[in-house]
Amino acid sequence: MLVVGDQLKWLRWALRDFREVKYVDLFDSAEQHPLVLSPGGVEPKLGEMYSGQDMAVKSAWQPAGLSGQPLAKWLLYRKPPAPAQTEGVILWVERAVPEK
Repeated sequence: MLVVGDQLKWLRWALRDFREVKYVDLFDSAEQHPLVLSPGGVEPKLGEMYSGQDMAVKSAWQPAGLSGQPLAKWLLYRKPPAPAQTEGVILWVERAVPEK
């Protein structure tokens, strides 16, 4: 597995049991890695041999800065004034080459 971008270094602990995980900031090719993870919104130049899917991996919201009616709604109903910010990744998988 190849993990691209310094924004995804937090995945080191989650992927600690995986074998052969390589972390790079930038890359030119996938170098025979069947799986590639890139930050959401970043599409590395992998060519037509890879297919990608967006996935949400982290979501966070904090009540910091709330006051007045928005704070009361959050305290009583847990209804946030804005949606949680979601961090996503794109999982790229190498397509199988058809045998001739």
